[in-house]
Amino acid sequence: GVEDSIRRTIEEREKKAWSKLFMVKRLLRNPAIQRNGYLRSGITLFRAAITPVLTYSSDCWFGMSKNMMKNLEQTYRKMMYCFFDIPTNTKYEAVLSELGLMKIENIIASQKICFINRIWNEEHDWVNKQLTIFEPL
Repeated sequence: GVEDSIRRTIEEREKKAWSKLFMVKRLLRNPAIQRNGYLRSGITLFRAAITPVLTYSSDCWFGMSKNMMKNLEQTYRKMMYCFFDIPTNTKYEAVLSELGLMKIENIIASQKICFINRIWNEEHDWVNKQLTIFEPL
């Protein structure tokens, strides 16, 4: 069903994101990038290369269980700690705050809102027409 499809998609996204993480982490060690600052460059690279790979198509993950979200959040946390060489006993919320990053749950929620907004604003879209049939007068 839907939940199984989401689970398989997440597993595939996680594999791709881990692969990308190690590739980008090697890039971060480049002296030219480090001149801009390790942390600043790392945050930019993490946001640009890791998060999108992990959350690709997540705007359509309606029906995702709380357990799947919890596991995905743990994976995101592990990736973040690995990428920035953060000790595992460091509080996750503190790390997010210091790096200026959001929880994966919030990123996915934001993407879902944008997805619904795109559908709703398409005047000639079949889905929008179907949704507005049920709109109260």
